[in-house]
Amino acid sequence: MADSVPTFGGADIFVAWATGWDYKALRESRVDPITNKKIYTGSFFIQELDKAIRTYPDKHILDVMEEVINAVQARFQKDESGECPQVLHSLGKKLYLTKK
Repeated sequence: MADSVPTFGGADIFVAWATGWDYKALRESRVDPITNKKIYTGSFFIQELDKAIRTYPDKHILDVMEEVINAVQARFQKDESGECPQVLHSLGKKLYLTKK
């Protein structure tokens, strides 16, 4: 089996990566106007995942991830390659991340 294909034997496993093998996950930064130091605001993946979970609390996690993938890809120009989140799962049922 190829190195880039993870294997697992369990049921109901969900794994999400910010990007595929051999690629880097990008993150935003800004310069603090007072200290003039760079401040990182988190990876595109984490920002979009957080926003999608808050926006779609009643959606199945795979539907949420579809929103995340589309949002991350939308951050790049059409002629520019970029980050593309990956998902691996063996969920036998729908999984919802709802507030209690």
